[in-house]
Amino acid sequence: ERNSVREIQAGELLTVELQDINELFYCEPEVRLLPRPPWLIAPCLLFSLAVGFVAFFYFERHWHHWLWKSKSCRAALLCTGGLYLLFSVLAFVPARLPPTGNEAWRNVILISMDTLRYDHLGAYGYIKPTSPHIDQLARDGVVFKNAVSQAPWTLPAHMTLFTALYPSEHGLDLYSNDRRKWRRLAADTPLLAEVLGRHGFVTVGFTGGGFVRPAFGFSRGFDMYRTDARRLECFHDKVLDWLSRNRDWPFFLFVHFYNCHRHYKPPAPYNELFAPPGSEEIKDCNRNFCKSAEKTGRLPSAAELAYIVSQYDGEIRFADELLGEMFNHLDHSGLADKTLIIFTSDHGEEFFEHGNCDHIKSLYDPLIKVPLILRGPGLPADVQISWPVELKDVPQLVLDYLEIPETLDREDRHILAAVQQGEEPDGSGVAFSEARHKGYEIRDGQWFHSEWRRGIRSMQSDEFKLISSEEGAPLEFYNLGRDPLEKENLLGHAEDRQDGRSRNALHYLRQCLSEKLESMPTYQQGSDRSAGWESALDEETLEQLRTLGYIE
Repeated sequence: ERNSVREIQAGELLTVELQDINELFYCEPEVRLLPRPPWLIAPCLLFSLAVGFVAFFYFERHWHHWLWKSKSCRAALLCTGGLYLLFSVLAFVPARLPPTGNEAWRNVILISMDTLRYDHLGAYGYIKPTSPHIDQLARDGVVFKNAVSQAPWTLPAHMTLFTALYPSEHGLDLYSNDRRKWRRLAADTPLLAEVLGRHGFVTVGFTGGGFVRPAFGFSRGFDMYRTDARRLECFHDKVLDWLSRNRDWPFFLFVHFYNCHRHYKPPAPYNELFAPPGSEEIKDCNRNFCKSAEKTGRLPSAAELAYIVSQYDGEIRFADELLGEMFNHLDHSGLADKTLIIFTSDHGEEFFEHGNCDHIKSLYDPLIKVPLILRGPGLPADVQISWPVELKDVPQLVLDYLEIPETLDREDRHILAAVQQGEEPDGSGVAFSEARHKGYEIRDGQWFHSEWRRGIRSMQSDEFKLISSEEGAPLEFYNLGRDPLEKENLLGHAEDRQDGRSRNALHYLRQCLSEKLESMPTYQQGSDRSAGWESALDEETLEQLRTLGYIE
């Protein structure tokens, strides 16, 4: 019942599809196993009873078979026939009827390009043409220049995106490099898809699997949730087909993919689009360069790093072309006039700016600053927002946009109203992130596998950034306005070398961090935090995590 997708060569994919199953899973909302409302079940039940009574009197007069002479057999036959008729009628009646043509509603499409650095998009100042269609989306909508993810890896960041909880609150915050058991979201923690489903939205997810699989709790609230294809091109046509067939239904569509996640294998001609001259001889450097650096301490040369980044950029450009087709489809089908598009990422990627590659391990801006772009009816166009926002703000933004009178955000932040009014909301001056992992340690500026456990937190404004220990002790402090690459740790300066503005900013961020840690509930609290908390992963999930390089 699933597509089987296997990588057979660099840049090539073999897809084996079961067309009939795809039609069921990808196209028709009617296949959703949803409870029928009483106003639908009652007429069907009365109809079945009426047919049963008619059949009873007919067979009483005209059917003299020996089975009919037994009262118990007659009762059994009538009950069986009535139930069969009831379920036959329900099978052809959708669980949720589409709204009438006069009823107004809005849809939401949430797109997450996993591992996308914000500063590799033209909308955020990148000089290479990696993202023409995403840049056009930005010109037509709202761009948040200082959007911050709450974690530097997929699982906690996406769970924050769906729960409006910090990683320490929802509990899926520890990267343990474990092959056996991982934490799963507690059953009493509400998800955005659950709220939208209760309010009549069809909820559908096309995802790359891995750390967003149902094993961690992501599929709750979704009417359909696919996790069997890592890259966007594997299910891009299915997304367009689903949109074409279901344009008359109010929906929430989640699209997630790993195109620019290691290992970078853009198809031709994108693999050559940004490649530096003379890179033919060093193409093999793109293979396992990160694990090689972790194990040996040898960093890629400048030429090798330039080629590696060119392949990363090629992946972005290839995905951008596919997204452009999706945006054009929305425009030409009329869905754009009633659909909010949210484009973002869960985290970025490091290319040895601080001696490290990949993600998970640090809280520098290449990892936790992410793109966040909105376009939809009722939103201003070509607007750039400079004040900090968090991925945690997105669920409440969706509910506010759809005018659903519920809240997921404990801090009750409503950034949509601030965007529409052109004002900075209260409490938006800082953004919080955290990382906890076991399995790595740093020696002489390089990361190595170990059993050492490490936790760090960060608090940043639009100009300054504080990185602390898990308990809140300051470790690093940067002036992002003067030092955007975070190279000069101001905590190492003598007191007389720190200007008054920096000292005030450090004091303010330490105070904000202390208040955040004091007020933030942890995942141990709650009615369902202890039961079934850790679960063994199924083999398909483990295989996807191995393919993504998360476990060995």
